[in-house]
Amino acid sequence: MGDCCMATNLENNSYGTLLWYESNAPTTYFFDGVRQYVEGDDITIANCENTFSDSSVAPRDKGEGTNYWFKSPSSFASVFSDNNIEAVTINNNHTNDYGPEVFEDTKAALDAAGVEWGFRDKIIYYEKEGYKIGVVCVSYYYYEEAEGILPYLELAKEN
Repeated sequence: MGDCCMATNLENNSYGTLLWYESNAPTTYFFDGVRQYVEGDDITIANCENTFSDSSVAPRDKGEGTNYWFKSPSSFASVFSDNNIEAVTINNNHTNDYGPEVFEDTKAALDAAGVEWGFRDKIIYYEKEGYKIGVVCVSYYYYEEAEGILPYLELAKEN
C-alpha cells in the first residue's frame, strides 16, 4: 500500500481534519474503502508518512519553502493493526519531522500496536509455505543515492 498519512499538518485537530476524526470515529473508519483488499491477504505493508508521539516536541526547522510536519498521538498507531496492515516502512521524508526523540517514540508506538516496521537495515521479513521475503525499507531522492541501498539488499539476501 502506498503513502498513509495518519496525521494533519502541525497537529491541527479542527473539525473535519484527520486528527478530529481520530477522536470522533472508530479506527476502522480510515480504511473502510480498502478493507476488502487487506482482510484476506497474507501481509499488507504500507508507507507510514507521519510520526507518532505524545511528546510536545517542536517541529524541526526544514528551511525555506512550503513544508509540512505530521504527528499523531502514540495511541493512533493502532489504526494500522486495527485495519489488517501488518507492517509499515518509516523511512520517508516525514520520518524526522520532529527530530530523533519523536522518531524513537514512533517506533515504540508501532511496537505497542503490534505493527512491524522497517527502516534501512531493519528489514521486514515474512515467511509462508516455505517462501521467505525481505522488504527493504529505504528512501532516496536522487539517482546518485541508489548505490547506498545495495548493502541493505545484500543483507536481506543473506537472511
